[in-house]
Amino acid sequence: MKNTKIFICFIVAILIVGGGAFFLGKQFGNKGSESTSSTAQATEKSATEKSSSDKASSDDKSSDSDSSVSSDGADKVASDSSESMKEGAEGSASYDVAYTISNSWDSGDLKATQIDGKIYNYTDSATKDWTLTITVEEGSKIESGWNGNYDIKGSTLTITSMDYNKEIQAGQSIDFGFIIDCSKEFSPEETVLDVQADSGSASVKVSGLGGQKTGEVTEGSSTSSSSDSSSGDSSKSSDTSASAGNSTGGNSVVPDGANPVRQHGRLSVKETSLVDKKGRKYRLKGVSTHGIAWFPEYVNKSAFKSLKKRYKVNTIRLAMYSATDAGYTKSLHAKVKEGVKYATELGMYVIIDWHILSDGNPNTADNIRRAKAFFKEMSKAYKKQSNVIYEICNEPNGNVTWDNDIKPYANKMIKVIRKNDKKAVIIVGTPTWSQDVDVVSNSPLKGYKNIMYALHFYAATHKDDLRNKAQTALNNGLPIFISEYSICDASGNGSLDKASASEWFKFIKKNNLSCMAWSLCNKDEAASLLKPSCTKTGGFKNSDLSTTGKWILSRYRKM
Repeated sequence: MKNTKIFICFIVAILIVGGGAFFLGKQFGNKGSESTSSTAQATEKSATEKSSSDKASSDDKSSDSDSSVSSDGADKVASDSSESMKEGAEGSASYDVAYTISNSWDSGDLKATQIDGKIYNYTDSATKDWTLTITVEEGSKIESGWNGNYDIKGSTLTITSMDYNKEIQAGQSIDFGFIIDCSKEFSPEETVLDVQADSGSASVKVSGLGGQKTGEVTEGSSTSSSSDSSSGDSSKSSDTSASAGNSTGGNSVVPDGANPVRQHGRLSVKETSLVDKKGRKYRLKGVSTHGIAWFPEYVNKSAFKSLKKRYKVNTIRLAMYSATDAGYTKSLHAKVKEGVKYATELGMYVIIDWHILSDGNPNTADNIRRAKAFFKEMSKAYKKQSNVIYEICNEPNGNVTWDNDIKPYANKMIKVIRKNDKKAVIIVGTPTWSQDVDVVSNSPLKGYKNIMYALHFYAATHKDDLRNKAQTALNNGLPIFISEYSICDASGNGSLDKASASEWFKFIKKNNLSCMAWSLCNKDEAASLLKPSCTKTGGFKNSDLSTTGKWILSRYRKM
């Protein structure tokens, strides 16, 4: 019995000691756990503040052991995130692509969009090569492209570099661009730029129109054709013959890059075609001013630049009327030189036009005297330039014949020009307002190179009969240059004949003929390229164009 009482007391003592320990452990243990949790939360908060890109962890309310692990994990996540952000920032600062939707228009059942782009190099070293991959709509087609090789497969447009623009120098950019046909206006959504450089390769993904980098670069590099400055034949060529699937065979012509003169150099005449410095067939597509005595305000760089950039015009014709009763004064020579300067700065070709019209016969003593002085001055000024073309008599007319009047006059003027400028292309007017090219083809000028003969048409007046005359001349080997035309009647007014104009453009393409549209002004007549209500003298857009202007300049984009 005594032993039983002792055993019971022993059990009670154990329970009392164990309960007290349990109670104390519970009280002090919970307080310690709360301290540990607070430490973990503080660590997590610190980690979250350390990496602003990380969201606060939902594990803040986790158990004691989980909180302790979360503290270490948060530090690791914050560290990884910081590294990721650092790499991302460096990646975005390395290269960028930026697009501009320059224009769009209807092209049959599709919508044509002109995209002008730039690739920026923000690194410290030059690229060795680059490739752009752009997501496009299935069934899209490239009408033309410049400063790159263009290929569409499925929904992927791939643009690869040309030999001359593989290298993008450090801190510089290059231009590229294309015209694409889709079911709606095209706007880039996703682009991948892959770059090879001495430092390794890089891949940059660009969303939308890009251009998110705010750093500064120098536009154009020594290996790019993006610079808007003229250069002579020794300049590096911008050969885009493979761009957008264009070929130099047959009557296909090499498309223009950003600087036509740098790309194609001094032009010359081979058989009936104009060719560039590499002997490839080339077409000038341009705009003529109206008489610069009457509309001098359109001779400005902004006007020429917008025609070049938006509408792919590569040539400006400066029309200086030669008759004193049509505004001629010697002071206009300065305006001609101003026009040449702007065209040259933009890398465009320029035609200096001695605009015989109301004076009819170029072979009068008075006209010969003034024309000699004019072409002596101009050929001396531009003998070293590769972008200047001389047109010595716009539209001989009246009782004027090739053999008796125009041909003798041409011989005199060509000799004056050739004394200074040995190689420039010279355009010679033909009888009956520059229409009788077939007559001239029976007795062309002899002993000169790089001579072409003017053909002028106004589509509502001149149709198959004039095209037949032109075809006869071409068959006889006469090089023809359409130095003036429009789609209205021969008065420069009247109704438009788009069907006839379309036939003329087929003829132009078939025979690789160059053409200059009349005229850059807002005069209230059908031939004007601008609306009468347009008060702008530069920076032209579609909304500024007349019906004639829209029709002609939309065709230029596709040529």
